[in-house]
Amino acid sequence: MENYKPAWKVFITTILATILFTSCNRDTAHLQQETELELSLKQQQTEQAFTIKEYCKEEYDSLFILSPYYYTRKQEFTSLVMPEKLRNECESAIYNESISTILFISNGKVQGHAVVKRVDADFATDDIEENHLYPIEQKFIMDKGRNVHTYNE
Repeated sequence: MENYKPAWKVFITTILATILFTSCNRDTAHLQQETELELSLKQQQTEQAFTIKEYCKEEYDSLFILSPYYYTRKQEFTSLVMPEKLRNECESAIYNESISTILFISNGKVQGHAVVKRVDADFATDDIEENHLYPIEQKFIMDKGRNVHTYNE
């Protein structure tokens, strides 16, 4: 009977290692997806108009910008259709003053999101605080301090 103990230990260790490995791979892929937009915004020239659509591989209708300390119980956020896990992540992220979260919407549902460091592109500006929901074609402009503003021609 004692011969079975080492086999069980190997079996349990293998299962735990597999779960840990797949969890780590999923998180890494998620982070790589998020940083594509961030890298593009980091290279964005200041004082030049741009759209977030320029940096998207997928087709989206609109975007919703959650800047730090955005009150997530506002009607426009609570009406967004998204997975509960993402909603909880967004509600936690608003207390992190070093990032903003951009939600990508298609056909009335949140289809993706990206986290952007404010040192690369700061979406926590007064004009974005007034309105958080934008068409995907919305033009923005980044000033020399990397602060992003809506751009109206």
